Amino acid sequence: MATTRFEIEKFDGETNFNLWQVQMMAILVQSSLKKVVTGKKLENLNKIEWEELDEKDLSAIQLCLANTVLQEVLMEKTSSVLWKRLETLYATKSLANRLVLKQRLFTFRMNECELLRDHISQFITLLNDLKNVEVHIDDEDQAMLLLCSLPPSYKSFRETLIYGRDKLSFEDVKCHLLSRDKLDNELHLDSKADRQASVLVASKKRDKRCHYCKKLGHVKADCYKLRNKRAAKGNEEDVAGANLADENSDDFLLVSTSDNSKLTSEWILDSGCSFHMCPNREWFSTYSSVEGGVVRIGNDSSSKVIGIGTVKIRIHDGTIRTLSNVRYVPDLRKNLISLSILDLKGCRINIESSGIKVSRGALVLLKGKRTGSLYILEGSTVTGEIGRP
Repeated sequence: MATTRFEIEKFDGETNFNLWQVQMMAILVQSSLKKVVTGKKLENLNKIEWEELDEKDLSAIQLCLANTVLQEVLMEKTSSVLWKRLETLYATKSLANRLVLKQRLFTFRMNECELLRDHISQFITLLNDLKNVEVHIDDEDQAMLLLCSLPPSYKSFRETLIYGRDKLSFEDVKCHLLSRDKLDNELHLDSKADRQASVLVASKKRDKRCHYCKKLGHVKADCYKLRNKRAAKGNEEDVAGANLADENSDDFLLVSTSDNSKLTSEWILDSGCSFHMCPNREWFSTYSSVEGGVVRIGNDSSSKVIGIGTVKIRIHDGTIRTLSNVRYVPDLRKNLISLSILDLKGCRINIESSGIKVSRGALVLLKGKRTGSLYILEGSTVTGEIGRP
C-alpha cells in the first residue's frame, strides 16, 4: 500500500519553533512514531525493534531541520534526546525568554499600510508563543492589547468599541475588525466602480438638456439647482450611509444588543452593528426589497434582511437628516445607527461620560445621550408626509 508523504518547512532557528513542533509531531503521528520520541520503551517491542523505530524517528526529525540547526544537535543519537535538546535551545521557559516575548507583545504595532488580517495573525502567534512558555494573558487584556496595537486611523473605531460596554473579549474585537475590514474593502470597490461608471454616464449626458433649469450637460434628476431647492425646503442632509453590499451573503454582523425587549421608537448609536438597521417598515421614505441578507444577533440568533432604503430623522437642533441604505429587519426589536459605517465614511466620533457626538469638520451630524450602557439618539424619526414610503 502506498504511503502518503508529508512535508513541512525546515526549522531554521528563526521561524516559529512552537508551530514547527506541532507540525513535526503531526508527521510523527502519521508515521506511528509519536510514542518513540517520549523515550519510554514500549513493552511489546524488543530492543532491536525499539532501536529501529527510534532511528526512523530520529531521521524524520533531522530531515526537518535546516543545516544551521542540525549542526547544533548533530551529536544527539536518540530521538527523545534530540527532541529535548531542541526544546532547551528554542522553547526555553526562562525569565529572559518570557520577558522578551512579553516585550514583543506589548510593543507590537500595526503600520497604516499593513494588511489587517496579517496583523491579527501575527498577534495571535505572539499569544501562542507566550502560552507555550506558560504565560497567560487575560482575555480582556488580549482585546485591549490588540486595540492599542492599531494605527491612528482606527482611533474612532477603538473608542466606539471600548465605551458603553459591560465587557470586552478578544473574539469580539477580532470579529469587529474583520467585519470592518471586509466592509471597508467593499466600499473601496464600490467607489471605484462608481467612478468608472460616472465617466460613461457623463459622456451620455453631455448632449442632454435639463427640463428644470433648461441647461445642457445634465438631466433633471441631477440638477444641482433643484437639489438645492429641495434641501433648503426640508433642511435635509444625507448622513453617511453605506453602499449596498452583497445581499446574498450572510456576513451582516450584529453583536451589540439582545432581542428580548419590546420594540421602541428610539434610535441607538451602536458600535457593534455593521449597517444601519430598522424594524419599522412605515418609517422608510424610500424602500426596495432584497433577498438573502441575514443579521446575526448577540444572543446567537439570526434575522432576515428583507429590504433596504432611507429613513429621515430630526436631530437635536431640529435639522432633518437622512440615513441611507438602512436595512429593514422586521424581527429586530431596536433601531440601530451603525457607528462603524459613520467612521468608515469619515465622520469623527467623540465619546464623553454623558454621551456621544458624531461630526464632520465643524458640523455636528448626530448626538446621543448615554443611558446605562447604550447611547440613545437625541432626536426622533420623521414620519407622515415627509417620511412616507
